[in-house]
Amino acid sequence: MHQKNYWMATTVSVVFKMVAWLWVIGAVVAAANAGNAANNIGASGASQGGIVFVILAGGAVLACTSAFFGYVISLLRDIARNGESRPNVPASYQWGASPVPAGSGPGTQQMGPYSR
Repeated sequence: MHQKNYWMATTVSVVFKMVAWLWVIGAVVAAANAGNAANNIGASGASQGGIVFVILAGGAVLACTSAFFGYVISLLRDIARNGESRPNVPASYQWGASPVPAGSGPGTQQMGPYSR
């Protein structure tokens, strides 16, 4: 059976994950530069700390968001691949199959002298 490649989904996922690392690196560099600039203009230690914290927190949020999108795309690609590799799935487990009526499944069969 021929399996699809999903190369574009893989590429987009890798790009999102690389962008997440770039956000981390950029936030560290920006925080260092902002700390130096605040020190040069005579800002207090608390102000410098606040500036650095806000920049690092923003970089972390952006990095987590980008990494999450990359992970979701990888997950969806893997789900699609898994669905293709299972050609003999029973009809009751396929999307759109009619539900089994209550009390008629294999787990509800009664054995013994008092069964229906």
